[in-house]
Amino acid sequence: MNGVLKRAGQVVEALKDRGLFITTVESCTGGGLVNALTNIPGASEVLTSARVAYSAEEKVAIGVPESLATGASVYSTETAIAMARSGIKEAVRADVGVGITGRIHAPELDGNSEVFVVVVMGEQVVHRKVALQPMEHRLNAKETIIEESLQMVLELVLES
Repeated sequence: MNGVLKRAGQVVEALKDRGLFITTVESCTGGGLVNALTNIPGASEVLTSARVAYSAEEKVAIGVPESLATGASVYSTETAIAMARSGIKEAVRADVGVGITGRIHAPELDGNSEVFVVVVMGEQVVHRKVALQPMEHRLNAKETIIEESLQMVLELVLES
């Protein structure tokens, strides 16, 4: 968890330095990303809101097109983009949106994982399919996803 806390601290500082605000819409991480950010003193200066949209119905309610939020397409880059953009749209003020969706150790994937992370800032969109070890402990898998998400935010913010 030390890597996550270190990276979260770097993200908060980078956002502060640039006067930017962030929001998250998470599914399979269950709010773990926003939890990591709020563990950093000063996060309230850059974090506007966060939402856990675990079910397909909740994803539709926040603005993900129903065609994406149903079936296998709910676990896709396109859905994560829609989640990130809906977070920015619904937030009081947000410059950076993060969307995370996927399946961790899904039986229908023979125990493998399929996780998609998207970071949106203006017209810039960064997306990755996060690689997890087969049958990696669920908590460790979430930590890997959260650390990768923080790294993506940091890279995009520092490039701006």
